[in-house]
Amino acid sequence: MTNKQTLFISYCRKDGADYADELEMQLRDEFEVLRDKSTVKDNDDIYGFMSDIANCDNVIIILTDEYTKSLNCMLEMAFLFQQEDWKLKVTVLVIDESIYTLQRKLEILTYWHMAQMRISSENPGFGEHLIEEEKRYVDDICAQLEKFLMGVAKRKNPSQIAVVNTVIRNARSKDVQLRRERTRELGEQTVAKILSDFDSLSISEIAEKSGKSFAMTRRILQSLMAQGKVRKDIGERIEEYRKTHN
Repeated sequence: MTNKQTLFISYCRKDGADYADELEMQLRDEFEVLRDKSTVKDNDDIYGFMSDIANCDNVIIILTDEYTKSLNCMLEMAFLFQQEDWKLKVTVLVIDESIYTLQRKLEILTYWHMAQMRISSENPGFGEHLIEEEKRYVDDICAQLEKFLMGVAKRKNPSQIAVVNTVIRNARSKDVQLRRERTRELGEQTVAKILSDFDSLSISEIAEKSGKSFAMTRRILQSLMAQGKVRKDIGERIEEYRKTHN
């Protein structure tokens, strides 16, 4: 059992592994460093896995060329950027410095919007559920991509040591910790209140009523379920949530 804060490193293995190794070595004395699905608790639901990442105290995104082309990596980015506390926990180490140019940002946007168009036009007459799932993933990425690129572009390109120092400083800041905790508490209170007013609701319905993103709502529900305050019922194709009465 460790009292260290958790740190998840999001990177693409094709061209980001060396940077992840270096960061882990520099930060492992300060944090419990998590890097891959094997180091986060076993969860077969990809969105459950994403919630586990978002629940980490700190996250470093290693932004390389291959990262921007990876479905799994960009889905991690999209899920994180839908969280209300992402600015308090996410730090980006930019390796692909071309991303600061308009041309490169437009290339990335085009890449994913073309993928979105291809999936939307798929109709082979089979694999409907697989296509729907893939489309949902790419839609999530496209919905957050411009915000992500603009957020990266507005920040001065940090060196690796600057990223290390920033993450350590934020982890030690009582103000940052209190703001993270307050965001979590308010979210859970809001969702719990909504579920008190209705017999059962889907994630989409809870998200709409709370004004929160789908990803943030899923993360809150996962936390409330872990506390035994909410339970999930699975119908034919929809998950519904209701408040427990312990």
